Amino acid sequence: MPAQDLLNRFVFEQDAVRGELIQLGPALQPALARQSYPEPVAGLLNQAFAAVCLLSATIKYRGATTLQVNGTGPVKMMLAQTTDELRFRGLAHWQASESLNLLGEGRMQITIDRKDQPERYQSLVPFEGGSLSHALEHYFDQSEQLPTRFWLAADGQRAGGLMLQQMPGAVDSSGWEHLQVLAETVTDAELLELDAESLIYRLFNQERVRLFEPAVPSFGCNCSSTRSERAVRTLSYREALDLLAERGEIEICCEFCDARYRFNSRDLERIYTRLQSSGPSELH
Repeated sequence: MPAQDLLNRFVFEQDAVRGELIQLGPALQPALARQSYPEPVAGLLNQAFAAVCLLSATIKYRGATTLQVNGTGPVKMMLAQTTDELRFRGLAHWQASESLNLLGEGRMQITIDRKDQPERYQSLVPFEGGSLSHALEHYFDQSEQLPTRFWLAADGQRAGGLMLQQMPGAVDSSGWEHLQVLAETVTDAELLELDAESLIYRLFNQERVRLFEPAVPSFGCNCSSTRSERAVRTLSYREALDLLAERGEIEICCEFCDARYRFNSRDLERIYTRLQSSGPSELH
């Protein structure tokens, strides 16, 4: 098992093809700690973490990338998100089932939030056959029009992913086809257990590969007291007071990291006084 959480970028200098290899281990543990996922569900979510990091690393921007799948299987919704610094988080909503097709059929949504642009970029593609790899390949074919292949593997503790992509403007497809054939020999065990240099050598030892310095993915959540206040402000002042009287405090719990933000009567007075100064209609 690789000792570190790493994302390695590399290029095939003679074939106008680039690649990424990600291996996740320790960084997954805090990402899974919010809920006691069954191992198959944890494995599926770990695949999504690997996939969204691979996605983010292909795009040159500052912001967040979100991968969400809504399906008809036992896992009704799965979401994985990462920043451009590869700080990822995510969750899955599931119900107990003996079905092996955890997601069933549905749709996959890719959302890109750029810090330098006010509008989100969103793309929807069908999710069919239970394969996250195939859905991602369909996304690139439909939205980016770049030939791209994914190989993903995960269990309840680890995740690994390999991506190959033909560079824009490439005219000779023979090298691309050849590299796909080599990559098809990769096994789940190799993705999870071999370090990057060993795996790239095993697959592509007869190719001219240039390997760059690795990036380090990690778990990270952007929840905050300020964001939680926004959730409180969705209540009317009367609703907030009634909830406070019933429970003694209002608690907002982050689904991603289990952080808890608590608000008492003085907090409500501060929040709604600020709202009143913005406009009395917001107090309703």
